[in-house]
Amino acid sequence: MTTPTETWTEIGKIGIDAGLCWIGDPCYLRYDPSGYAEGSPAGPWGGFIDWLGDADIAKEHPLGCVVSTGHGDGVYPVEVRLDAEGAIAEVRVQFIK
Repeated sequence: MTTPTETWTEIGKIGIDAGLCWIGDPCYLRYDPSGYAEGSPAGPWGGFIDWLGDADIAKEHPLGCVVSTGHGDGVYPVEVRLDAEGAIAEVRVQFIK
């Protein structure tokens, strides 16, 4: 593993509308119109959403994790640091406005 560079580069923004940020691979968690979150041990989609809402600071899930922004809803910058080969080594979302 190579050491990341020191430079953070903004690559976009993330909109937060529940005070929570989900970090996970979306291919493992797809909305199903029948009301289930496919692959989610939380079961029905509504149950999964309720489960997410219980995250005061951070919560682990078998398919990812969820963190509270601590600063509510809004639009926050997403930044990355690259490694020596130019691949993304780290991702950062700054919830401080």
